[in-house]
Amino acid sequence: MTLPSTKKLEGTVKSWKFINPHPSLVLTVKGEDGVEHDWDISYGGSAVAHLKRRGYSAETFKVGDKIIAIGKPALQAGTYGLLMEGGGDPTYADGKPLPGVVKQSFNAPAAAPAAPAAKQ
Repeated sequence: MTLPSTKKLEGTVKSWKFINPHPSLVLTVKGEDGVEHDWDISYGGSAVAHLKRRGYSAETFKVGDKIIAIGKPALQAGTYGLLMEGGGDPTYADGKPLPGVVKQSFNAPAAAPAAPAAKQ
């Protein structure tokens, strides 16, 4: 069986915990068979500080929000997990972006830090 490299989930926010070491987003998603499963949406190694710089907060998701998430599905059969990798962010079910969340590109080179100002 070949698993898809990405999976699109449309579901309802069950919980959002904006805590270290890793924020936790759980979506309730109805499968093709009509059975609902809770999916763990992971931001990988992104701690709160990293997501905060991109505009995420404890208020980003509310229980009951309808959202779409696209990411890499868990490889273990019977596991309901999705890794948000590559800078993708969930959107609302109507396709609107999350307010305040800034897209991050992992392919763009990092900007060089600004040189300190010369003392006069």
